[in-house]
Amino acid sequence: MAAQGGLSLLDAGQRPRRYGFALTPLADAMFQLLIFFMLSSTLSPYSLIALTGGAAAGQSAITGQADAQAQSPSPDDALVIWHLSRGQIRAGDQSLPLSDLASLMPALEQQGIDEVLVFPTRSATVQDIATVLEVLGLHGVAKVRLVAGSQVGGG
Repeated sequence: MAAQGGLSLLDAGQRPRRYGFALTPLADAMFQLLIFFMLSSTLSPYSLIALTGGAAAGQSAITGQADAQAQSPSPDDALVIWHLSRGQIRAGDQSLPLSDLASLMPALEQQGIDEVLVFPTRSATVQDIATVLEVLGLHGVAKVRLVAGSQVGGG
């Protein structure tokens, strides 16, 4: 019904007001979420690992040093690669029980090894990983990288 003193909006010939839907605020919110998740996610640092044909004659694959004398450390030799299986560590064709890992650490310290790359095999237990991390931490190894999903089988 019309108002007493005038006409209603419909009587004046105007259309009813329609509210539009703008996509710009939605796109702005999506870009803000995209930027937030990109900045808050952690990206794995990929680096090249120097692969060699094995230990040289008279050289230990586990410590990376010669048996008779210690070599001076170089930037390329500061990395040791170990395969961890149940109760033992393997490097190249040499295996060492985890119980002897503490006796290996002076050789690593003498060489200046500051990074160990550990590939846990399917047979490795959580306790094996914890033992390796504990021994390496107690002896001041600066970086330890665990590479999960190793397809290498272990005994």
